[in-house]
Amino acid sequence: MGMGLNSVKAFFANLALDVPILETEANTATVALAAAAHGVEPGRIAKTLAFQLADGRQVLLVARGDARIDNSKFKTALGKGKMLATDVVAEITGHPVGGVCPFGLAHPLPIYLDVSLKAYGEVLPAAGSVNSAVRISVDLLAQVTQGLWVDVCQAASPNPVAPLAQRAAAIEAALQDHGLPASAGIAQGVHNAEAVWLPERGAQVVAKAWTDAAYRARLLANGKAAVAELGIELPAHHRHLVVLENTASLHNVICCTLCSCTAYTVIGLPPDWYKDLAYRARIVRESRTVLREMGLDLPSDMELRVWDTTADTRYMVLPHRPAHTQEWSPAELARIVTKDAMIGVARL
Repeated sequence: MGMGLNSVKAFFANLALDVPILETEANTATVALAAAAHGVEPGRIAKTLAFQLADGRQVLLVARGDARIDNSKFKTALGKGKMLATDVVAEITGHPVGGVCPFGLAHPLPIYLDVSLKAYGEVLPAAGSVNSAVRISVDLLAQVTQGLWVDVCQAASPNPVAPLAQRAAAIEAALQDHGLPASAGIAQGVHNAEAVWLPERGAQVVAKAWTDAAYRARLLANGKAAVAELGIELPAHHRHLVVLENTASLHNVICCTLCSCTAYTVIGLPPDWYKDLAYRARIVRESRTVLREMGLDLPSDMELRVWDTTADTRYMVLPHRPAHTQEWSPAELARIVTKDAMIGVARL
């Protein structure tokens, strides 16, 4: 049976290969998280997908992290197929979802390698856990997995997206060319992002709600008005701020399935993983699994509610106060409140 990270280490040890296995404190369960943690572009993260084919076989496909399946190519190369459910993937590979890789498998499986990987000399597949990766050359990956090369992903864009700084500069130049000076607005935006729109603001709201029952009632009734009492303003288009109270038996988590909306003036700008398509799509379909991958394993009898942000309605989670903090001051309480807890992917 596979044992996640340990089975991957044993796999390479049995082959007498000194392949670097990178373990991090950060969660690397998605391509975006892994790329950020390892300081590489998303394409260099080699993702492993599991499929059930029409002929009954269960197979693994390894592709570059930013590649998308081309259904027509897939059907031509492998026949019809569908992605396996997460519990089945964990069972057949021995690895948790978010750490699935083609090494140290619980059961032998056919492995296919998409040609998109050949764009890189070296890639980083997961290593059997949600905070590890293997740094390996593409040639060695093909050798140790005995993988068969296939072409089942969409072709890379002939016009790759320019770096963020270059795109921002182009927008600023276009505005200035039309008589709309943007420099002052950009400077103000940078200042707000770095010094004003911080999670510490939301932490102060939470601490006051924990220590002032009347304020807590006002916060739950009208979040926008209640945070204004502390000098926190929301943009005009944020018409409503709904505060979701966690309890010992209820847990709330927020998302934005369309983009990356948050009550950013209260809880801070959204983390990269919050904007990632994998989180946005999966948190509403596989809520408990996604939270578990991110380190929050909720009891099976705890009610879980997922809230999808809209253009005019923003949410923040009021975390459940830890029992051992009853004698703490508001300042002490504020220091333990995190952005993750106000989004709902952590409990305090």
